[in-house]
Amino acid sequence: YDNDTLYEKQRVKATTDIDKIIKNGARLTAIGVAIIKEWHFVVPKYNDTRILAHLQKKKAEVLAAKKANPTGLAYIDDAFDVFVKEANDFQIEISQVIRARNGKIKFDFSVMSIEEIDYAECDSAKVANIKRKMRAILPSMEENDKTRFDKIVSIHIAYYLQGVKLLNELRQRMPDIHKDIFDIKKAYSAEVQTQTSMNTGNNKALFDRIMDEFGTALQREVEYLHTTAILELKRDIIAEWLADCPMEFGL
Repeated sequence: YDNDTLYEKQRVKATTDIDKIIKNGARLTAIGVAIIKEWHFVVPKYNDTRILAHLQKKKAEVLAAKKANPTGLAYIDDAFDVFVKEANDFQIEISQVIRARNGKIKFDFSVMSIEEIDYAECDSAKVANIKRKMRAILPSMEENDKTRFDKIVSIHIAYYLQGVKLLNELRQRMPDIHKDIFDIKKAYSAEVQTQTSMNTGNNKALFDRIMDEFGTALQREVEYLHTTAILELKRDIIAEWLADCPMEFGL
């Protein structure tokens, strides 16, 4: 929906449902409904603050009706209030449900809104690390095809920055899921450090093998992640290892 249509549909829905609190007084009293202290308008999202203003208007109507008919509307609390709840307000509960279903519900990071990447945020030392390690993985490419080499470096810088933002968002909004990912990342980073620092063979072959093995480990240990989430997480964390210490190839 465009903003106006979405607002109109949400306004009508909220009006209809809140009016029932007033109009169905006798029936609600008869079934012994508990004291109503809050009314939550639960929607995936809202784009227009007009819905907030409308809900305040409806709140005033409910309280006015309670004042005019205190006995008939005794189930309405004197401090009755209304709130809008979006999907983001339930992220902890959503993550708990996802983890409890043993992979029957697949979580995709695309449902999270991550701000755009600012390449200037990448520390120069981390850029230098990525370049240096890419030279170890692709020893002749910078000399023979610098444009392609620089493109590969830029891609991994983007993955690194995206991963930092993604993991920060998960830590704040879905701590249980973040912990699952952090635990497998921490456990595997020590193995990556050992394999790369001791390698005396083909660094590119080892790099490819690490990518495959880590992707498989993520799929096995964090089984509720969607395939696209596994791919994104794998490339983001490997870019982090390139930018930081764990992935350090031997000469």
